[in-house]
Amino acid sequence: MRLKNKLSIYVIVLVMVLLNLFSIFLIRINDHHNMKLVVDSAIKQASAAVLNIRYGNLKNRSLFSDEEIIELRNDGFLKSVGSSGVRLAVFSEEGKQVYPVLDRKKYEREERLFDHIASGQMTYMFTKLEKKSHLLVGSQFEFGKDYSSYYLLYDRDIEDVMQQQRMSVVYLMVFDLLAFIVTLISVAALSKSLVNPLESLTEKMTEVRKGNYREKIEVQTDIREFYEIERTFNDMSEEIRSNIELLQEDNQKKEMFINSLAHELRTPLTAIIGFSSILRTQDHYEDGVVKETMNAIYENGKRLERLSKDLIRLIRVSRGKVIKEDVALTLLSDMLIRDFMPRCLEEKTELTLKASDVNVMTDEGLLTILLSNVIDNALKAVVGREEKRVTVSVVRDDDGKKKIVVSDTGKGIPKEDIEKIFDAFFMVDRSRKNENRGFGLGLSICKEIAELLDIEISIDSAVDKGTKVILIFNENNYMEEIK
Repeated sequence: MRLKNKLSIYVIVLVMVLLNLFSIFLIRINDHHNMKLVVDSAIKQASAAVLNIRYGNLKNRSLFSDEEIIELRNDGFLKSVGSSGVRLAVFSEEGKQVYPVLDRKKYEREERLFDHIASGQMTYMFTKLEKKSHLLVGSQFEFGKDYSSYYLLYDRDIEDVMQQQRMSVVYLMVFDLLAFIVTLISVAALSKSLVNPLESLTEKMTEVRKGNYREKIEVQTDIREFYEIERTFNDMSEEIRSNIELLQEDNQKKEMFINSLAHELRTPLTAIIGFSSILRTQDHYEDGVVKETMNAIYENGKRLERLSKDLIRLIRVSRGKVIKEDVALTLLSDMLIRDFMPRCLEEKTELTLKASDVNVMTDEGLLTILLSNVIDNALKAVVGREEKRVTVSVVRDDDGKKKIVVSDTGKGIPKEDIEKIFDAFFMVDRSRKNENRGFGLGLSICKEIAELLDIEISIDSAVDKGTKVILIFNENNYMEEIK
């Protein structure tokens, strides 16, 4: 059963049952109260009729018999009451109907009422006379010179009261019908406001299951919970879509990485195989050819060695764990500059350090690899330039930020290539690859290490003006932040 139908049935049944129970309860209380008023009124009038028979005024009383006095006083009482719905009957102790004689048969069945009457007390009963509802009140009294016993039967037509009770039932049925219609309309509106957003959610989830993560839910309701569902679902869908796009992008990068790696491996391997084939197939060798061939094999072998080291380093960095310790950036930078000095002397490159005392909490081994790659890249950038200068600066800004800045006087990086330089195997100057100076993995390794050490890398470069690589240490690398 659909939620909309189930909700409608449950709510309608619940409302109608509770409404009818409450209505019936009110009707019964009202009927009981009205009937009690009628009974109390009848008993009072019956008592008044008895008192009127026994003590009522009558001129020349001695001229009339007891039965005649009863008749006269009852006639006078009924006139004073002025109600056409009230009748009186009087019976003697022997069962003779004293008043009115003509109506004796009407009350033969109701005379059993007198069997329950004790002297001075009254009792009542409800009965049907001439297809109408009547209230009978019976009373025993003594009257006459010899104090004979008589029974008074007070008869009130209560058909109008009973009709009101029956009309209450009719009104209840009409009220039930109206309440059912109103409830049905209200429940239909409520079901629509509750179920429609759920149906919309189901449709959107079906689309998401099919892979369409761009679908958004728009709930047309004022129920806050549905807005929460809408926001949560849309956030979830957006997160899934974003993750899938990241996975797709990552897969594309891996595919490009593998393709680039295959290409990089193919070039030195082709050279090695080719030059090795020359040595294998030639019977006589000239000294110059042998030396040139062996040098080519050696250089391409070293090239493969550098590539394998860079790949192993990249894999280790991506899987590495950070062990933070107190590192003096000035001492670390000075040590690396000394390591690069023989190369700088050979290439006639000026490498200088400008530093103040700055310490951070970081992994010294990973930071060494990061800074070494940045300096190495800067030294490669100035090859062939008229002015070959690389400067390493360790600074603390006025705002307290700790930085290492590596600047060079190289060719610079075009703006469109700055965002690509951290991709594996990407090289701004492809001719440098042919000089056996690298494979474009250095900055890719730098990016991995920077993310591990929570270091921000900023590039400031312009063509023919040089490049600045700025390593910015975040506050959680500061001494005072480590507890």
